[in-house]
Amino acid sequence: MAASTQPRIEFAVTPRFDVFYALYTLTSTAATPLDAWKNRANDRLPRDFTKRASLVAPLPIFWPLLADAAQSDQGEISFTELVSTIQELPAKDLKKSILGGIFHDDDANAGA
Repeated sequence: MAASTQPRIEFAVTPRFDVFYALYTLTSTAATPLDAWKNRANDRLPRDFTKRASLVAPLPIFWPLLADAAQSDQGEISFTELVSTIQELPAKDLKKSILGGIFHDDDANAGA
């Protein structure tokens, strides 16, 4: 039998995107199929969570946009590494990464 020429595909489960979509769900007032989870999670969060979260993301849509901010880090990344990467990005690079995530087009954010 001939060897497969198809590349191996590996899957990794990391908080890279999930944490941002969870934060979006927690801070959004829109109804969602995750309302039961959202209520349980909100009961476990500090009372000032919403206020503190709004300092980072004034609108819930900012959370998914931040998911693309660590584009330069490929593969598996821990939550601590993800936060550190975002904190260390110069503002111009953060803006470019977010725009790149929105448009998925290098030309769209060339002037960022």
